[in-house]
Formats: sequence, structure tokens, C-alpha cells
Amino acid sequence: WTLGCGRGLSPLKPNCASKTYHCLYTTVLHCTSGVSCPGELRTYTPFNDEVILLEHTVDYVMAKAYFPPNVPDEKILLEVSHFPPC
Repeated sequence: WTLGCGRGLSPLKPNCASKTYHCLYTTVLHCTSGVSCPGELRTYTPFNDEVILLEHTVDYVMAKAYFPPNVPDEKILLEVSHFPPC
């Protein structure tokens, strides 16, 4: 994946003592048919340790994907489950 527009986010959940931190990145999925679809990649980060990768970073990750009904008009959401060691 080529990542861009990285930003940290900590959504507020009412009545919850703990916080969840994650980083969101804009990316593009290139299908074997030649079609490209916009995507957003989300990865969890440790508490107060939002390390945002540099613009145009290329990374290999394993992620679960959610395909909205209006692809390619809506972004495909990717939730990272694992960053394999390089």
C-alpha cells in the first residue's frame, strides 16, 4: 500500500474510561481488472504514541476490508490486523 494524508484520531466514547488511538491513511486499491478504488487504512497505535508515517510511504500489511455498496464512489475501509516484520 502507498499511504498518504496520515492523521491521528482518538474517538470519544461516552461512559468509557479507556481511549482508543489510531492513525488513518488515504490509499488506493488497484484491482486485477485494472480498476482503481479509493481506500482508507486504519491502524491502532499505543496510548499517546501516534507515530504517523511519512507521505507516500509504501507498506505491506494484513488488513480486513469493508466494501461499501457504492464502490468506487465511497472509500473501501481497511482495518490493519498485522504489520509483518520487514
